[in-house]
Parts: sequence; C-alpha cells; structure tokens
Amino acid sequence: METPALLPTLSNRKLLFAGIFLTSLSGLVMEIAITRIFSAAIWYHFAFVAVSVALLGLGSSGLFVQHRIKIIKEDWPVDMTVAATIGITLFVPIALFTMHALASHVIYLPLFMFLFTIPFFFIGIVISTAFNSFAAIAGRLYAADLIGASFGALAVIILLSTLGGENTALTVGLVSAVAAIIFSFTSKSKKKIMIAMAFVGFAASLLLINGITQIFSIQTDPHAKKDLPIYLKDHPDAHIVKTEWNSFSRIDVVEGGQGNGDIVAKIFIDGGAGTNIISWGGDPDSRIDLSEWMQYLHWFRWR
Repeated sequence: METPALLPTLSNRKLLFAGIFLTSLSGLVMEIAITRIFSAAIWYHFAFVAVSVALLGLGSSGLFVQHRIKIIKEDWPVDMTVAATIGITLFVPIALFTMHALASHVIYLPLFMFLFTIPFFFIGIVISTAFNSFAAIAGRLYAADLIGASFGALAVIILLSTLGGENTALTVGLVSAVAAIIFSFTSKSKKKIMIAMAFVGFAASLLLINGITQIFSIQTDPHAKKDLPIYLKDHPDAHIVKTEWNSFSRIDVVEGGQGNGDIVAKIFIDGGAGTNIISWGGDPDSRIDLSEWMQYLHWFRWR
C-alpha cells in the first residue's frame, strides 16, 4: 500500500507555496536572461540555447527525484530543498564568471551550456520534490508555480532594463537564497535558517561587487564575425564608452577610430548591427550627401 501524501500544516503550507513561487520566478527570469546574454556574447541564434539548457536541467532533475522517490515520500526533504536553492545561488555566478574569464569564446560553448544547465537542475529538484511530497495539494502547488513564472516574465523586463543581463542573472541567485530561507523555516532549524541567510548576504554582495568592478561582465566573443569585435580590431584606438541593456538587447556605444571622417561614435546592438552617429550642426544643407543614402531618405523627403 502506498504511503499517503504528506499534508503540511497551514503555516508551513504558506511557506511552501511562497518558496515554490520564488523558485519558479527565478527559473523564468534566468531563462530569459541567458537568451539575452548568449545573443549579445556570441550570436543572436544562440539565444535559443536557453530553451535547450532549461529543458535539459529540468528534465535531469525529474529523473534524479524519481530515482529517490522512496526517500522523498517518507518525509519532506528540507535539507535537499535548501541545498538545491543554495546551489542556484552558487552556480549562477560561477557560470557568469566562466563566460567572463573565457571571453565568451564560442569554442567553449559546451562548457557554458553545461554550467547554465546546473541552476535549472536545482530549480527542477525543488519543484519536483514538492510535487512528489505533497501530491494531495498538487493543484495549489501548480498555481504557485504558474503565478511565480508569470511574475518572472514581468519582472525580467524591468530587471534587464534597470540592472542589465549579468546583474539580472545574479538577482536570480539572490531570490533563490531568499527561497532557501523560506524553506528553512518549514523545518524550524535555526542552523538551516542562518546558513540560508548567509547566502542571501553572499548573493547581495556579488551584486554590489559587480556594480563596482564589473567582474561578471560578459563581453562579445572577440573572435566572432560580428560588427563590434571587427570594428575594435580594425581600430585599436576605439573603445567602448557606454553599455546599456534593455529587455531585448545590449547596446554598446564606441568612440574613437582613425579615418572615420564625420563619424562621432558608433552604436552596436548585441555586438552587431553597427549604426553611425555623425556630426551635424543643424543645417540640412550641410549634410545633403546623406540624401543618397536610403536609410536617411525620410529626413530629406519634405525639403
């Protein structure tokens, strides 16, 4: 006869739902963030690697939990759940720093994919464990999961635009550490709670350190046949003066470069799609030569 599914107490049930909410939110934010990171660092079509990485990690976690299902059904495995959320906090910065240290070189793509798979593996462990342990309230768990993912889809737009791709990924580690605290409270173990709180401080410090040193900043692969690395290689005196992110791209502003004529600066979107910023004094007649360029035609149409 099968062991009946565990029913958490009312207070613990709320904590469980809150932890699942944050874990699911983290997963969605992470998946979208790495689409932007891979697109900017390597090529835009590698953005779809994020889907494969997420599916591999989540699928592997399902196999892992299924293998240990007898142990899990005997009790709510707080230790494994807390360890999994802390694992997310640890491996997100490891993956980012590896890409930073190896300059996003496409030859290391399998390594990058493997490292970004690990956080999704831990996310899957948390969610799969909850469903296996508390099948009787699977509907409410599923609701917490879906609501968390929905909020993640909204939050990532704000996070990418305000914090950038790398800091958005690091924020996933911070949110996961908060989830670890919530799961720790279900066991009422002061030791687990203190450890989880320490990792919240760790994740927050990484965000602060990156804001000061850019130690996790992801550059475009210098060997890629993209506009930005090619321009920087052809113009050694050119340099990036500003980098900004939005919800769908990374913008790099480059100044310098000999022989550019009237070009004041160049803007690159995701390391490609270079656009010139040209000097202009305000008189349309001074730039009549641009009327021969299709992209400037609308400026001269009503002259």
